[in-house]
Amino acid sequence: MMQWRTTFDQVVVAEAADTGRGPVHGGAVDYLTEDGLIGCDHSTLPGRRHSLLNAIGGLSEPARHERTPLHVPIGGLDLRQLRALYAEPMFAVARPVTRRTAITVCATIGWDPDSPMAPEGHPLFEVGHYVGTHAAQVALLPYEHAAHLREIEAFRRVALGQPIDGTAVRA
Repeated sequence: MMQWRTTFDQVVVAEAADTGRGPVHGGAVDYLTEDGLIGCDHSTLPGRRHSLLNAIGGLSEPARHERTPLHVPIGGLDLRQLRALYAEPMFAVARPVTRRTAITVCATIGWDPDSPMAPEGHPLFEVGHYVGTHAAQVALLPYEHAAHLREIEAFRRVALGQPIDGTAVRA
């Protein structure tokens, strides 16, 4: 399996390079853009919150005094697997914002955006990291809000014994 993935990655990189869209090499803006995506790891989207994963995992297992588990539409294991699917869309939403932020930080500090990244401890490095990660978090806020509203509605439906999507009434 690992060999197949390695070969696949090599083909994708080669095809991207042929179209002029190869991997990012070195400029300060490119570095700060990708570094800012660390902010996505702090997202509070419901599928990425450990407390929610643990709560649903606990609900999907029977309590000691119960004979059958409480039916939860998405079990803990399924939600944990779903968590991995969030990364690509989150990066796609946040990357343009972190790039614009990186360009602004370079201009503010007075650093050529195409030159190599400043060393650790330099104001560009210190400011760029924190501002970029914050920009990524802010870019995801509207999606987090909408996801929280859907989560509240889903838990309300579960509490009332209704299906999570509202398409049919459970017998």
